[in-house]
Amino acid sequence: MDLENYDWSAFAGGFCIALLLALVIRWRQSRRRVDALHSPPRPTPTVNDLPPELRTRILKLKAEGQLIDAIKLVRKGTGLSLTQAKQLVEQIR
Repeated sequence: MDLENYDWSAFAGGFCIALLLALVIRWRQSRRRVDALHSPPRPTPTVNDLPPELRTRILKLKAEGQLIDAIKLVRKGTGLSLTQAKQLVEQIR
């Protein structure tokens, strides 16, 4: 390859585009983190907020000793974290 006749402007242009793209991607990722930190926390549903049919199914699973399945059901129905769902299932009587 003859370096004297190489089109360095194409290389520089491609490098600048790649650098700009990397910076934009990094900026967007940092914005998402900042937005997540400043978003208000989602209110945690209480036992009274659960639909009656979901509460009935959870009570049945607890009576059968299937605590893990009850927690999975709460997580699927409410979108809560594992800890929050476990606490909610323990509150249901």
